[in-house]
Amino acid sequence: AEFALDLTNELRRIDSLDTVPEKSREWLTYWIDAVDGELWRLRRLCHEAGMREKNLSSDLKT
Repeated sequence: AEFALDLTNELRRIDSLDTVPEKSREWLTYWIDAVDGELWRLRRLCHEAGMREKNLSSDLKT
């Protein structure tokens, strides 16, 4: 996930997309979206796992 985050930040830094050929621009935009979607999904999964763990530990205490 850390690598993907670095990659996304790197791609976002390409502000001069105007200088990139049309085909490459479409490709880059596609991958930025794909990586963003994947990161969001991973964050959600981690959050859900964290919530489950918290619920389990509180269940064990009672």
